[in-house]
Amino acid sequence: MVGIGCFSNIGTHAMGERTRTSETCWSKYPRYFSDQLLTADMLTAEQEFHRRQQWQLQRSLLGSGVVHGLTVTAADAKEGAGCLKVGPGLAIDRWGRLLAVGKVGERVCLEDVVCPGDRLPEPGIYTLLVHYAERPWPVLPDPCCPPSDQQSSWIRSGVRFSIDKGCAEHDPCACPGVHGCLDACGYVCQR
Repeated sequence: MVGIGCFSNIGTHAMGERTRTSETCWSKYPRYFSDQLLTADMLTAEQEFHRRQQWQLQRSLLGSGVVHGLTVTAADAKEGAGCLKVGPGLAIDRWGRLLAVGKVGERVCLEDVVCPGDRLPEPGIYTLLVHYAERPWPVLPDPCCPPSDQQSSWIRSGVRFSIDKGCAEHDPCACPGVHGCLDACGYVCQR
């Protein structure tokens, strides 16, 4: 038997009085049947249900952190001065999402991690952070508000990088959830 975190107050009520468990203990996903009209909302809900289940499983069984790789080295001169090379690897963020860097690795330069208009960081010690990111594909002129006839059919997931001054533990919950429509730079700056 497996114990779970949702309980009713069984045994504290008079006989015949029923207690319900919290609705948060229940998952919701589409149920299909013959001759049913499938909508985009139903199919998206099905995908979202499975993604969240997978993320919860990964977070619960594996925890968060670097699984393998993701070594960080200074890039050589031909790759760009002041750039870093992040080797291939895999990590899991605290929400259970996979952070994967492909076979060839990634080159990360200051202009990739500093928002336009912000000053370049002072010399010193910095921590390179990696974040889960999604975006519509193909990228449209204004991905936040595309005309209804030009909505992207695909979502690409990947990683974004940012830097933080110092070399300390980082609490990924320090920033509230990002709501609304942000560009990639805004997303990274608020995570």
